[in-house]
Amino acid sequence: YSSAASDVYKRQLVVNAVGPDNKAASYSRSGPVLSYFCKPDVACFGGDGDKGVVVVDGTSPNGKSDSRSRVYGTSFAAPWIARKLAFLIYKMKLRKEEAKALLLDSTQKWEGTEQLDPLLGHGVVPKKIEDVLYSQNDEIKIIISGVSESYETKTLTIPVPSTATGFPFVARITLSY
Repeated sequence: YSSAASDVYKRQLVVNAVGPDNKAASYSRSGPVLSYFCKPDVACFGGDGDKGVVVVDGTSPNGKSDSRSRVYGTSFAAPWIARKLAFLIYKMKLRKEEAKALLLDSTQKWEGTEQLDPLLGHGVVPKKIEDVLYSQNDEIKIIISGVSESYETKTLTIPVPSTATGFPFVARITLSY
């Protein structure tokens, strides 16, 4: 185990592919990274079987596309995730850790406790960036960020709605480092 290798892994996001039904693609793989991480982190559409990603093979001199092909693979799923991360970091001005946490959070459902899927990781990232950024009408999304140089204990006061009988909500937290 190398501390440097661990630090590098914390900053990356391992992507697997799904077909149009959001099920793991037939070529999906999983496995351990170092001694305590499992891959993948998330999944995204990469095509499977005859339902592939449509790509343009080239352009003619007048700028129109020559031909289109259907392809599949994690090599086509990963750029969609990279594009979302780039948007969150460079356009929304989020830190890398915040962008990663938002992507991971966007894969989770509220129906119950989610388990990591060996082939999907935390889950399938939504196709629309709006579904990563925005919360539903009955949700509140808060990003708290900071850097700890040494051991510290922090207390934050976050206003939450309550009734006479308690708190009428379920809370979920996504942490990233």
